[in-house]
Amino acid sequence: VQVIILVQGIASFRGVMIQARAANDPNGLPLGSFTIPAGSPAKMTTQSCARADDTANHMNPDDVTSVTVQWNPPAVDEATDIKFYYTIVQVRDTYWVMQSTDTVHCTGCPQEETVDVDTALIKAHGSLMTVAWGVLVPIGILLALFYKVVWPEGEWFYAHIVVMSTALGLVLLGIVLIVVHAEGRWLDTTSVNTPHQVLGIIATVAIGVNPFLAIIRCDPQSPWRPVYNWAHGSIGLFAAQCVAFAAMLLGLNIFRELASHPDRVHYAIYTTSATVGLVLMLIALYNIYNISFHKAYPRASDFSSPSQMFNNPRSEEIDDDDFESSRDSPLRAGVGIVIIVVLVVVAIASIVLMSVA
Repeated sequence: VQVIILVQGIASFRGVMIQARAANDPNGLPLGSFTIPAGSPAKMTTQSCARADDTANHMNPDDVTSVTVQWNPPAVDEATDIKFYYTIVQVRDTYWVMQSTDTVHCTGCPQEETVDVDTALIKAHGSLMTVAWGVLVPIGILLALFYKVVWPEGEWFYAHIVVMSTALGLVLLGIVLIVVHAEGRWLDTTSVNTPHQVLGIIATVAIGVNPFLAIIRCDPQSPWRPVYNWAHGSIGLFAAQCVAFAAMLLGLNIFRELASHPDRVHYAIYTTSATVGLVLMLIALYNIYNISFHKAYPRASDFSSPSQMFNNPRSEEIDDDDFESSRDSPLRAGVGIVIIVVLVVVAIASIVLMSVA
């Protein structure tokens, strides 16, 4: 459908924004998408507000007398009545908001399945981040928390390095894809996107800093080693993982507005939220069990003065020779396996839901 905006009563105008919406729901989401004809003198561009390319904007502040854009109907089978709503700016303080055309009867356009490159980049970004933050990073944390006793010869350490390095690589690749999608811009001006991007950068910086902390870590016998342990673990769990979980949920909420089937993204949001709660609950219950039954962590009563904590071997890691039952128990491996299986299943479900949304 060719849309021509030609405003009568004024000689020219400097800005215009156009959307198509249901005639009976002017406050609803924009419908269809716009294409800018080649060589458009008004230098129009498209913007993705709720769905890909659902808004046409006039990006050149020069005076024009008309603009022409191509509107593509949504892929629906049923007929619907739509109106084109537009805002016109003549000069800085002279403008008309939410003007509309006459009703246009749209029969829909059952289109062949095509791949939207922009949407594909968003889905690829979401999939990579889901694998990295939803599976690999939690597994890396679990290896450090649970498997020091299961693999006492240090195998857990090498597995931790491989898993976390792979996660960092996927995170960086995901950032590259979304920056390509955003044409080199980092922060969007919309209030919805900005928190997601800020939290994502915080989590990325945290997961990038932690390997350098590990490289410069002090000797295991150093009195400062407990400080490193807490810093490394806290940055990984709180500054990286928990912040990334929040960014994932915000990102899914953004994608829901762009998806053709928002209800499917709803399921991804629900499953991700449930998984976050389940993983945190299992870790908390395990630690409560460990402290209560095996006393595997130092308590305040263990030290006569604060300075002794840095010289006490139990502050470096669990003293497994004192708690042989903890080493023999399969609980550590069992809890870790349960969490890993849940993470993998939910990640697969989320990626499938995003791919078909």
